[in-house]
Amino acid sequence: MSQVGRDGWWIFRLGRAILGESPVWDAEHAILWWVDCRAHTVYASYGGSDLTCRYDELVGSVVPATAGRMAVLSGSRVLLVDRAGSIERQVATIPSPPGHVLNDAKADPFGNLVAGTVDLAWASPTAALYRVSGTGEVTVLRDGLTISNGLDWSPDASRIYFTDSAARTIYTAEYGRGRLSGERVFAVVRDGMPDGLTVDRDGFVWVAVKGSGRVTRYAPDGVLVDEIYVPVQHLTSVAFGGAGLGTLFVTTACWGLDREYLARHPLTGSVLAISPGGYGKPPYRFRPA
Repeated sequence: MSQVGRDGWWIFRLGRAILGESPVWDAEHAILWWVDCRAHTVYASYGGSDLTCRYDELVGSVVPATAGRMAVLSGSRVLLVDRAGSIERQVATIPSPPGHVLNDAKADPFGNLVAGTVDLAWASPTAALYRVSGTGEVTVLRDGLTISNGLDWSPDASRIYFTDSAARTIYTAEYGRGRLSGERVFAVVRDGMPDGLTVDRDGFVWVAVKGSGRVTRYAPDGVLVDEIYVPVQHLTSVAFGGAGLGTLFVTTACWGLDREYLARHPLTGSVLAISPGGYGKPPYRFRPA
C-alpha cells in the first residue's frame, strides 16, 4: 500500500469548494473542468486561473460534448453550453421523483450521456442510472439506487462500472449499446463511502473513498491492489489528465464540516493532484443531435 507525502501529491487548485465533483480533463486546451455542486458552479481551471460559470440549481457534473461544447447537469436538466458556460439549449429533463437531482455523469462509448440521480435525503432507493441519447430520449438503465455516483467503462468499452455510495458498493455489468446485462458486485468498501471513480487505460479502477482520505485501486477482477493516502479526508472524485494522462486529479469537499475541523484540515475543499504510476484514457464525448 502507498503512503503519499509532499513529494507525491500537490495542490492543483487551493480553495474551499463546498462540494467539489466531476473532474474531467480537456487535453486540447489543457484545462481541468470540475464542479462545485452546492455552489451551483462549473470551473475550468488552467494556468493558475479559473473560468467560473454559475447556474440556478445544484450542478451534479460537467461532461465534454462535440463541437467544443459541454453538457452541464443542473437540477434535473441536461444543458448544452458553450465553452464560456452560456446555455445553448436544454437537451433533456430527467423524470425523477421529488427531492432527487442529477449527480455523476459521463458520456458513453456510443455518444450517449449516462447520468445518475441522488435522493438528497439519502433515505430511499428511489434514484436511478439513466441514458440520455443525442436526441434527448431518456431511458432507465438501472433503478433501485440511493446515491448513484462514479461511473466509467472498461478500455474495450464492454463493461460499465457504477457506484451506489449509500450501499458502499461498486457494481459492474456488460454494456452493449446502452443495455446492461450480467450485473454483479465488483467491490464493497468497508471504511468510507465510494464516490467518483475512473478506469485507467489498463482497466484498473480508481475510486475516491469519501471519509477515508484515500484513493483505492482495483484490478479488473475486483481485487484491491493499492491505496493512496492524501491529506484530505473527504475525497469526492478522481480523473486522469495532464501530460500523457499520467496525473490523477482529486476533488474534495468541505460540506457539513465545522470551522474547527476546517481550521485543522486547511486543504479540505481543494483540488489535489497525484502521480500514481497509472495512465488514463481520454473521456468520451456526448454527441447531441
